[in-house]
Amino acid sequence: MTALAERDKSQTAPGVGPVVTAIVILWLAGVVVAHYAGLLRTPPGSPPIPIFIAVTFPIAIFFAAYRAIPRFQAAVLGVDIGLVTSFQAWRVAGFVFLPLLVFGHLPGLFAWPAGLGDVAVGLAAPLVAWRVVRDASFATTGAFATFHWLGILDASVALGTFALASGLIPGLTNPTTVAMAEMPLSLIPGFLVPAFLILHAVALLKARALRWGAVVAS
Repeated sequence: MTALAERDKSQTAPGVGPVVTAIVILWLAGVVVAHYAGLLRTPPGSPPIPIFIAVTFPIAIFFAAYRAIPRFQAAVLGVDIGLVTSFQAWRVAGFVFLPLLVFGHLPGLFAWPAGLGDVAVGLAAPLVAWRVVRDASFATTGAFATFHWLGILDASVALGTFALASGLIPGLTNPTTVAMAEMPLSLIPGFLVPAFLILHAVALLKARALRWGAVVAS
């Protein structure tokens, strides 16, 4: 173990887990309150700015904290990279977009790429996590990074098609993605998408630190 790894280990203070759990619970509760307050809805023909704020704000807070708070950075770099990767398996829940498409609640422009992309990422996640468990050095490979970058690309494409199909361009799709503003679907762009993107970022940051020898595999 390198001296830098020892320093990283010493910076990871106990009690970080409960704090992160509390923040996530408050974050989820805030999204629910915002939904019922009507803060996530946009008028037809208007850009879905509230949704994009809901996605980007937590990510911006994460990176700001990572850069500014050494204890938080140490906690991020101390995560179990295989466990963090395995959380992406929940992306298979994106399959729900396809039945909603069939029953006319979502447009194909959004449902097909978002649904199939999420399912693909979700099915691949356990395999990638298993490789890391078998061989920790796999986390430093291009294949590992590619999986996480593809997961980010999938989410980005879903957000782009969500915006295009939101009614922003009149007549482009019928129906629009207005159903995504209703509970429980609003939790997907309001909470799950930024959460999955942050998990991708955590895995990539830890993988980069492993390649540089700044930390040891957890």
